[in-house]
Amino acid sequence: RKINGVFKNREVLLSILSKYDDELVYVTGGANNIEITSKKATKGKCITALSEVTGIPLSEIAALGDTENDLSILETVGVSVAMLNADSNVKELCRFTTELDNDSDGAAKFIEKFIL
Repeated sequence: RKINGVFKNREVLLSILSKYDDELVYVTGGANNIEITSKKATKGKCITALSEVTGIPLSEIAALGDTENDLSILETVGVSVAMLNADSNVKELCRFTTELDNDSDGAAKFIEKFIL
């Protein structure tokens, strides 16, 4: 389960959420958006479970991302791709960066060019 929200005061929200650091993962995206999930439910853990069920090795799986909420999956898969408009920490982590951003079909163009 995931909670998505919008906040006005980042510092106040993060101080409240810090009381639940043992149980929750919270990442901000954009200027004032937040996603809150259980530590047991990350994109990285999900793709690991899918890999086990399908028999597809993580080394053969690609993931594309642009914000902090994508870091766990990008750290887990064999081919990590940052969108052109991705946060700098996402770009630093990823092996590749798309030539186009989200609004210009960057993910689709990357997949067509390098994966299909």
